[in-house]
Amino acid sequence: LVTVLHVAGSRPRPCTCGCTCEPVTSAELDMLVKVAQGWTILRIANSIGIPKSTVGDRMRTLMAKLGAVDRSHLVTCAFRDRLLGFDRD
Repeated sequence: LVTVLHVAGSRPRPCTCGCTCEPVTSAELDMLVKVAQGWTILRIANSIGIPKSTVGDRMRTLMAKLGAVDRSHLVTCAFRDRLLGFDRD
């Protein structure tokens, strides 16, 4: 499974991709793990008790922070930036 490698508010390496360079929050990291595990926006919304539209807004913010153009690229950027890794257990 996917695991978080860095604490919220930190960037493990400088950006090189045109992202906003803003730190990722703990809530965004939690959502990022769910996206990496294949969760839909509806499932994420239901799991944290917020509207689908709010999840969509947060996804767009997170994509801007990491310089991603879509959900697949978002996960790729998270691995590239070492925000996420694989749980080897």
